[in-house]
Amino acid sequence: MISSAEVKAKAILESLLFECDLKKLYAPNRSQEKIDLIRASVAELLKNGIPTAVIAKTLKVCQGSVQYHARKLEAKGKIKRCGMFWGAVLAMVMGMNAQASTIYINKKLERKTPKKVMMCRITAYWQNEDGWTSDLKSSTGKRLVSGKSCAVDPRIIPYGSNVIVEGKRYVAHDTGTAVIARKASKGAPVVDVFYKTERQAQREMNRVGRYARVAIE
Repeated sequence: MISSAEVKAKAILESLLFECDLKKLYAPNRSQEKIDLIRASVAELLKNGIPTAVIAKTLKVCQGSVQYHARKLEAKGKIKRCGMFWGAVLAMVMGMNAQASTIYINKKLERKTPKKVMMCRITAYWQNEDGWTSDLKSSTGKRLVSGKSCAVDPRIIPYGSNVIVEGKRYVAHDTGTAVIARKASKGAPVVDVFYKTERQAQREMNRVGRYARVAIE
């Protein structure tokens, strides 16, 4: 019998991931692409209060792997472990054995309801990477601002949208052929964030990861 938590977990994944990325997630191989998708999916499911045992079952991975990612997120202050009492209550509501799983809650709530939420491939570019960026010119004519601007496919994320990537807010006013063609992901939409230097861009990539939940306002 499928529990309500499992139904919720599958619904969250289906709402965030494109069909091609779901196939990568459940592929039998151990590619880096699959590992990155698992890591991003674990983060999102934990933030939605899905117990670790359910996440492991849904993603078809061992619970130890889920617990590993949970500890990393908790260390960064993005989630926190429920107390024993509330964890047991939530487990009962979700139809889970309280001893069989750990439940976390999201510490960072969205300030307002986003128009759209999706899992995206996150990349970065920087000033002097090409002729356009050296002059801080975007495709829309807006000036590129380090740590504030990002390039998107305007057919999916309209220009002028606020794009929230792991708690950090960018504004979509640039694009590029690689972003539109999704060369970095071959499936998921790409959000290319702009920074002044390659070092700053790499630091943000290390914080966010290759895939992340993106909220559009």
